[in-house]
Amino acid sequence: MAEVFHASGHNLLLHCNQSISETQKLADELNSRRDGSAHVVVLDLACIDQFERFSSQCLQYSDSLEALINNASVFYPTPLPAVTPAQFNNLIDINLRAPYFLIKAFSQHLRGGSIVNIIDIYAEKPLMNFSAYSASKAGLLMLTRSLAVELAPHTRVNGIAPGAILWPDDKTMDSKAIEQVLDAIPSGKIGHPKDIAQAALFLVDHAQAITGQIIPVDGGSSI
Repeated sequence: MAEVFHASGHNLLLHCNQSISETQKLADELNSRRDGSAHVVVLDLACIDQFERFSSQCLQYSDSLEALINNASVFYPTPLPAVTPAQFNNLIDINLRAPYFLIKAFSQHLRGGSIVNIIDIYAEKPLMNFSAYSASKAGLLMLTRSLAVELAPHTRVNGIAPGAILWPDDKTMDSKAIEQVLDAIPSGKIGHPKDIAQAALFLVDHAQAITGQIIPVDGGSSI
C-alpha cells in the first residue's frame, strides 16, 4: 500500500504499533527516494482515548490530509464453543471500533478528501469458525455506507473487500486445501497486496463521483 501511494506522488504517515523498526525502515527507504515524504506514527488501536492526540500528532506533519486508509486488522478463528469475551472484544475493537473513532478524529481534517476501509468478502458471506471476525467486518461494511451519507458532500467513504490474497506463511494449507480455494475463484488465482493498493489509489485519486461503495478484489469469488 505504502509503495503504491508513494510512487504516485503521495506523502505518507505510516502507522504502526509494535512493528516500529520495520516501519521506520520502510519510511527511510521512501525518504531516500523523496526526502521528507514519509513519517512513522505510533498508536495502539485498542486505546481509543488516544485517538484525538494521535490526530494532532499527525497534523504536525501536514495541516491537511488527503486520505485515511483503515488497513489494520486482526484475523483468527473463534469457534463458538471456545471463543472468549476477550477474543470477541479484540476483533470488534481493532476491526470496527478503531476505524470508526479514527474517522471521527480525522474527519474534520479530511474535507474534500477520501476514506478507504479495508473490509473482507466474508463481511457478506459466512466463514466457518470465524463468526466474530465476519461480524466485525460486516459492521465495518455498514459503517462505510452510513458514513458515506453522513460525511457527504465533503468527504468520500468507500471500502475494498479482498478475497484470497496471500497463502499462509505457516504451511497450514496443504495442496488439497489450496486447490479448493482456487476452485472457488473464477479467475483461478489468488490476488496480490498490490491489487488492493491499486484499488485504494483509484478510490483516492480517480473516483470523485464514487462514495459509499464496496469494491471486491477477489478474482470473482463473491459472484
